[in-house]
Amino acid sequence: MKLKPVTIRKQPALKASLARTFAGYSGSEKSFREMADKLRGAPVLDEAGKPKYHRTYTHADIRKIRMKLLNIPDASKTALPAIIPGRMTKGGTGKTTVMVNVAVCLAMLGHKVLVIDGDPQGSISAALGVDWTRSQITHISKLMEWQKKNVPFNIEDAVWPIYEGGMLDLIPADITMSDEGWMILAQQRERLFENLIEKQSEFFRRYDVVLVDCAPGSSLLSTTLMLGGSKILTVVNPEGQALMALDVLASTVAELIDVKPIGVHIVCNNVSTGKRPHLDCLNYLAEKYSTIVSGTVIKTAVGFLRDVKLDNIPENAPLMEREPTSPGAGDIRAVTNEIIKAFDIRLAGVSTDPMTAAVEEPVEVAA
Repeated sequence: MKLKPVTIRKQPALKASLARTFAGYSGSEKSFREMADKLRGAPVLDEAGKPKYHRTYTHADIRKIRMKLLNIPDASKTALPAIIPGRMTKGGTGKTTVMVNVAVCLAMLGHKVLVIDGDPQGSISAALGVDWTRSQITHISKLMEWQKKNVPFNIEDAVWPIYEGGMLDLIPADITMSDEGWMILAQQRERLFENLIEKQSEFFRRYDVVLVDCAPGSSLLSTTLMLGGSKILTVVNPEGQALMALDVLASTVAELIDVKPIGVHIVCNNVSTGKRPHLDCLNYLAEKYSTIVSGTVIKTAVGFLRDVKLDNIPENAPLMEREPTSPGAGDIRAVTNEIIKAFDIRLAGVSTDPMTAAVEEPVEVAA
């Protein structure tokens, strides 16, 4: 059995033009380089030992620059992160594709992100390069079971680092997660994920946001993970069957109100704006779910189909990572900006709005 490596992929570096966009910087490229070099503690040198003109920037660099520009102190977070369960009762809507690309986009914006795979098929794990059939996995269900049964464990052992510096970590899944026997017998089983977060709060506080990709359909595990947050992210296609499934999800959420009030944020995916049926579905969403549907849609893009290579899973990479300047990536960025506001995702504990105008000098933000 293959053990998890320390780092499973080389973190993609951002060119200066893209790094400036994600950092929200309106100054010149020269001043951007100088500020980044100062925050790094030293300039990036070429083989001759001279400062490189064309430099690249990591997600951790973007975090430091944004915190500098927004006057956010470099201190430990004190609040728990935003918990965002991704849930849909129907498969095939592109929920996992959207969530993994949003996770990468959040990391590019400087947020520290944890992705939890809550699907026994391990879909989001595969999208991030983890082949559970060839790897040793400790999944979220096992962590909840150990927590419930007071079995000693170290949650760090379950984490696979995707990007260095904790900018994107993963707790992967495998098929053994489908065994819910222990969960059925557990008291207050709906609170298992909440209790894990509470008991392991020191671990979770290191992140700005936790994205939980739940399995399609209905299961006790999915319900438990869904109740870990105060609002769920759901992805729907502009098709009749998906909209019917959305109505089923809304009924399920309504039935849980006695356990915990849960909100919903809807994103419409794989939209062809030239198709009349798709426009009709968008109008239906706007009329029935006007207060909770995203104002931005993700349009059909062939690049999303290249996220997963079944014959070489370790080489998988989301579109946001492979083609960050593509139209599809642009839609992901717009949706991510709305998700940041809808779920109050903070940067090092401070509320920020990535859609505000770019800045060249530090500004004050509200805590």
